[in-house]
Amino acid sequence: MLMNNIIYSLVLSLCLSFLGCGTSDIERRYTTKATIFLVNETSEIVKSDSRFNYLIQPGETLVHSETYSNEYSIKPTKDSYQPFPHSYLFFYGDGTKCEIGLRDIENYENRKEVEPLVFELTFRFTEERKANAENCN
Repeated sequence: MLMNNIIYSLVLSLCLSFLGCGTSDIERRYTTKATIFLVNETSEIVKSDSRFNYLIQPGETLVHSETYSNEYSIKPTKDSYQPFPHSYLFFYGDGTKCEIGLRDIENYENRKEVEPLVFELTFRFTEERKANAENCN
């Protein structure tokens, strides 16, 4: 009987630690990778804040890659992935207008999951987005 309890405890421990048996989605950490195409369709330069120092000329596309390990309540998909999970800002032209929509997956097109947890997305800086951008302080 004691031997059965020991074996049961070992199997349960192995199951919990290696297979994730009994763990809820809330406890899951997922490592995601993304390739994000940043397309500047405006007539002005688009600049990022000092964390990236990106400079995207009018008509150019910049390719941004990111890898993050985050805790998610559910496994991220191409429609629930959160790009730029930290507060990065992009500025239009002279820096008086800030694009804050890069964190919202709904602002992206061509969303693809090319492999499990590996995404490709396209964000377009447009004249319309620039007109509706936030004023920078």
